[in-house]
Parts: sequence; C-alpha cells; structure tokens
Amino acid sequence: MKNRPPLPKHLSRHRYHTLLIRLQIELVKLQRCVIERGQRILVIVEGRDAAVKDRE
Repeated sequence: MKNRPPLPKHLSRHRYHTLLIRLQIELVKLQRCVIERGQRILVIVEGRDAAVKDRE
C-alpha cells in the first residue's frame, strides 16, 4: 500500500472516494464547457507543494 496521508476522523475512506469521484466528474464537466466555448482558465496554486523546485 502506498503512503497515504491520514484521512480526517469524520471521513471514511469510502466516503472520501465517493466525494472524490463526484468532484472529478464536475471537473470534467467544467473542462468540456470551457473547451466548447473556447474559454481559458487561470489556476493559481499556492503553498510549498506547488513550488517549482527544479528551476534555477
């Protein structure tokens, strides 16, 4: 089993995966809408994990 971050105590693994699938479906709907309309989206990600570490 991979190293996974612990889930909050109030969220079971099954519930987590159920919510994750719903969110992924909504993301695909958004992507299709954006593509159909020829729009663009800017995503800003903050935090240490989003930092580009290979750039010098």
